[in-house]
Amino acid sequence: MSALLTIAISVKSPQLLQQLRAALSDGRYVLKELESGADLLRLVGSRKPEIDCLVLEVDDDLLLSITALRDQATILPVVFVTGSDTPPLPPPLYHSSEVTISPDKVVGLDKSIERAIAEFLSLAPAAEQLSSPLPDLKSIAFLLQQQRRLTEKLKERLGYLAVYYNRNSEHFFRNLSAEERETLAAQLKLQYHDIVLAYFSPDLNLNEMLDEFVTLVFFADLSVSEVVELHMELMEEFSKQLKLEGWSEDVLLDYRLTLIDVIAHLCEMYRRSVPRERN
Repeated sequence: MSALLTIAISVKSPQLLQQLRAALSDGRYVLKELESGADLLRLVGSRKPEIDCLVLEVDDDLLLSITALRDQATILPVVFVTGSDTPPLPPPLYHSSEVTISPDKVVGLDKSIERAIAEFLSLAPAAEQLSSPLPDLKSIAFLLQQQRRLTEKLKERLGYLAVYYNRNSEHFFRNLSAEERETLAAQLKLQYHDIVLAYFSPDLNLNEMLDEFVTLVFFADLSVSEVVELHMELMEEFSKQLKLEGWSEDVLLDYRLTLIDVIAHLCEMYRRSVPRERN
């Protein structure tokens, strides 16, 4: 993975574009210059895993594109640059970890980008921080994937340690409301159900499915025993269905491998979350 940060820039003013280029000219960045909100949507849609931060000048055209990204729950770090003739807009325009600067602060854009990324890494996949009241697993997984990828890049670039694992205890399962716990439990059960069905299929991306599930479990601060309980509950449901259809339930024994695999992934994630001793 390259340690260079890829920055997508969309501004209207040629003078401001020159200032942005100068501020990010030290060789630590790859710049993707865009001319319109439509260009932004095309780039993010086709290459969103590669974009590390957006730097965007606020205007009406851009706001439409930002709204489209937000509605898709496509969340990326962003620095907004307000134009001289732009009226103040109530935050957030995109998400709660966005950073807004005035044109006279462009000279310190690198610091603003670092701040935007740091705040993005602490953004929890909670319903109030995404567009819909109950974001789907794909949207949550995209946010977590971006956070994990950025963390690995920052470890190479800046020597960050365990940034990705700074969890917000407000989003732990035990601290959620009854409705939020019910929703998260249903999401986890559905995703684990899909993992079980896909486990012995060579054509499906099992590692990605396992990673997404374990990441959700980690951020909810669930224990291994709670994962075992989820597995046993699902196996009981499968057992009843097999009996109704006249099949032997012995096949379910093979799915102990699924549980072992999930537990191994989860234990590794918890192990890596412990800060290492410095020599």
